[in-house]
Amino acid sequence: MNDPKVTADNMALIAATVNLLERWDRILHALVLSPERALEELNSDWTASQEVADVLMRRHRLPFRVGHHFASEVVDYAKAHDIRPADFPYAEARRIYAETLREMRQPEGELPMSETEFRAALDPAAIIRNRATSGGPQPSEMARMLRAAGERLAAQEGWIGERRARIDGALAALDGDFGRILARATPAERR
Repeated sequence: MNDPKVTADNMALIAATVNLLERWDRILHALVLSPERALEELNSDWTASQEVADVLMRRHRLPFRVGHHFASEVVDYAKAHDIRPADFPYAEARRIYAETLREMRQPEGELPMSETEFRAALDPAAIIRNRATSGGPQPSEMARMLRAAGERLAAQEGWIGERRARIDGALAALDGDFGRILARATPAERR
């Protein structure tokens, strides 16, 4: 464990950290984000499949494990047949749902999600819009969190500025005090 009293070690650590953060900032500013390409990537895989299970649980009161088993079966079938989420046949979803109910010894029934609801549950953009919770990914909440983070940063910068001014004032007072003491000291006392 570093001894916090060794200023050179502390300064080296601080300098290395500042360097790391400056380089990370350069990387972040060099990124070029394409919302269209990001959505294309999300739609190329089954990232959103959990939302199908969650909708079945939230809106249709299907037991958690049944909904997740169904969603897993849909993904397995889709991957085995190279089907993307947007192209998954609703009729297959209905068939897999019925099989899942039989397999899990649940009462028979039709898939309670309409085709529109099923497709919306697989749409990453719709999932984000529907996650309207505190700390969620919806644009309004992201904007709120960024504003709050900016306010916290501004408050911290203000605090740092106040502390620096206080330290600078204390150092100036100390220099003044030493200057007065030195002015009264004899040449022998100054050595």
